[in-house]
Amino acid sequence: MAEWERSALDALREGRAGEAAAAYSHHGRVHRSTNPSELIGDMVERWWVARESGDDAVLYAYSRDAVRVLNGLARRHVEVAGRLFGPELVVEEFAPADLAPRTYRVGDELCCLRNRTRLGAGRDPSGKGVRNGTRGVVQAIDCQSREVTLETSDGRSVRLPAEYVRRSTDYGYAWTLHKGQGQTVGQAQRSDTGEVARRRGRAFVFGAEGLSAEAALVAVSRATDSTEMFVLTEPDETRSTGDGDEELGRAWSRSEQQRLALDELETGAEIARLAGTSRDTLGHERGTLVSLIGAGPAVDLTTRQADAFRELGISLVQRDEAHEEAGVFATMSDTSEGVERRNLQGPYTAARRRLGRAERDVTEAAEASEAADAALFAQQSVRALLGTDVRSALDRLEIVDSALATLRRREIAKWSSEPPEYVVTLLGPRPSDQGRAQRWQQGTVEIEDWRRSVGVSDGADSPNAWTRALGPPSGGWEGRRRRRVVANLVAVRRDLGLEESDRARAVNGGPLSDPATTAVLARSRSGVSPPVPWLRDVAQLGRER
Repeated sequence: MAEWERSALDALREGRAGEAAAAYSHHGRVHRSTNPSELIGDMVERWWVARESGDDAVLYAYSRDAVRVLNGLARRHVEVAGRLFGPELVVEEFAPADLAPRTYRVGDELCCLRNRTRLGAGRDPSGKGVRNGTRGVVQAIDCQSREVTLETSDGRSVRLPAEYVRRSTDYGYAWTLHKGQGQTVGQAQRSDTGEVARRRGRAFVFGAEGLSAEAALVAVSRATDSTEMFVLTEPDETRSTGDGDEELGRAWSRSEQQRLALDELETGAEIARLAGTSRDTLGHERGTLVSLIGAGPAVDLTTRQADAFRELGISLVQRDEAHEEAGVFATMSDTSEGVERRNLQGPYTAARRRLGRAERDVTEAAEASEAADAALFAQQSVRALLGTDVRSALDRLEIVDSALATLRRREIAKWSSEPPEYVVTLLGPRPSDQGRAQRWQQGTVEIEDWRRSVGVSDGADSPNAWTRALGPPSGGWEGRRRRRVVANLVAVRRDLGLEESDRARAVNGGPLSDPATTAVLARSRSGVSPPVPWLRDVAQLGRER
């Protein structure tokens, strides 16, 4: 196995699926097609070429239906090549969902599907029997007893009983990934002369776009030398190769692993322990984990950096071409007179516009390239300190988020049972009616979230209820956010049935009013948006220019 493939396998084990997918794609190991027949045909052709060159090659797929199709196509290659001999043994179907009718001949490759450790000395001189996953080639067929003699991949000769052949054997050209677990393609074998030879192990995997994290790990770790992925894409997809790699990485990031009850208990205990710590401590750990995970397990920032750099190069070339074109027209216009010069004005203007667009494209591409460089540098810096195990970081992040959610529920319960004075002043006491109590709680959470986000610490002595609850008004982005919060709380007060006189006093400058609140309340009442100060400033700048 090449060094890059070992690195990709490590990346997949650690949950960095996007990096693994990009590595296989960049080294020509991912084959894509919108036509399933062409894709599966190409896969079997590559498998056959590998076998004919002396490699130990195996076909894999996730579903049993795909394995049946692959086995049929592969066996046809073997048959056309004249590798099958003697009479046919037709084996009737057993459990239609599992084993369809099969036809075995000498030279066919079979796989054993169940353990049978005791076949008897007459059937198995080695006494080892066969196991689920044992591979072999048919040496002889007894059509009367319906028994099959198999030469296993480890060089033994065993005779399988008729009932075992019917119930527990199938073609061995293609395997499901589930059956392939524990299998190694390309093992060393000892010849009759005692010499040890190792055939190159090559795996061909169909339907890689549908593999989970666990199945993808099985797929890429079966062969000793190389693994090739075959991906079926949608006909209307126009994504680039980089987008296709991220899509493949997203699929390989999806875990289907079932947690044990003991693991669930340990996780619950850890969540409870973390919920007893401070929000700041949990927030710091969460930030560290997010930095380690970066853009996500499905994204390869190295590929994004390369794509951004390539786009920048293309933009620079296009800008230079546009600049040269505009220069030619400028020269022609300067050296022309009269009607000829007027006729050049249109093409010259169009060339200048193209140059302007090209320069904007260069600016955008340069910014994207710088952002990609910065993101990759930040990720590499964090991983140099914290390691590269994204899978463990994702599991830990789930626990930390659950602990934060537990803290959140406790805070909401406390706010509801012991509401602060500024909440009671603005929204009144908690209603007894369930529907209004829920709406009152939403308003309380809105107030507390706003106070935490901006760090409200003043305004407690203000006679204005809005200022006591939300702090004094401010300008800029925080001012606009505050106005949205006020609008939401106005809706809550209305749903709670607070007296209209409170709103009237607020609009008319009574005890509830402040400039920002008055603007929101006036807009809510009239349906007309009041003028926004920064828009007036922009308009004034336009007039001055």
